[in-house]
Amino acid sequence: MNIAVTTTTVFIIIIIVVIIIIIIVIIIIIIIIIIIIIIITTHLGSSITALSISAVGILIMHMWRVNFSWVSRILRRFRDTHYTAVLRSRSSGSRKT
Repeated sequence: MNIAVTTTTVFIIIIIVVIIIIIIVIIIIIIIIIIIIIIITTHLGSSITALSISAVGILIMHMWRVNFSWVSRILRRFRDTHYTAVLRSRSSGSRKT
């Protein structure tokens, strides 16, 4: 009984830690997106912001690939939805100008 209890508690602790890490990363990504939106609104340099977004994306992907390859799969789903929305809004904005 003790072995089963300890494994479940360890598993629960691991899940809680992973959830906390994912939440922290999502908050960091949201902060980065907000900063990029501020840069777009202030400078309107679409090529520079596109480069910065791609650089940040590559950095995040590289960091997560090195540390947690399986967490990066979950994060990639979140990031892909964010990127498609950002890219769609930027492409429509650049066409207007």
